Amino acid sequence: MDDSFSILGLNKDSICLEVSELGKEVAVKHFVFDDLLDTGESLYCKVYDLGGGFSSFLYLLRRTTEGILKRAEEKELGCYLGFSQG
Repeated sequence: MDDSFSILGLNKDSICLEVSELGKEVAVKHFVFDDLLDTGESLYCKVYDLGGGFSSFLYLLRRTTEGILKRAEEKELGCYLGFSQG
């Protein structure tokens, strides 16, 4: 997937930063490994329209713990490029 940015002559780091800052956040409702998420984990995606039929997606795993010491973590799972007009 990393090659999709370079094939089109795009700078992956700058696009992924844009997605992180400006992307619209949506919860991922359906995915293959639903049963692999632990209690307190959620899968999210930030989507940013790049124009010309392309969008970039940044997937995030959020973990929250309940109790006296509430804690939240967020881990980036990857930044991907998609074409919707094909």
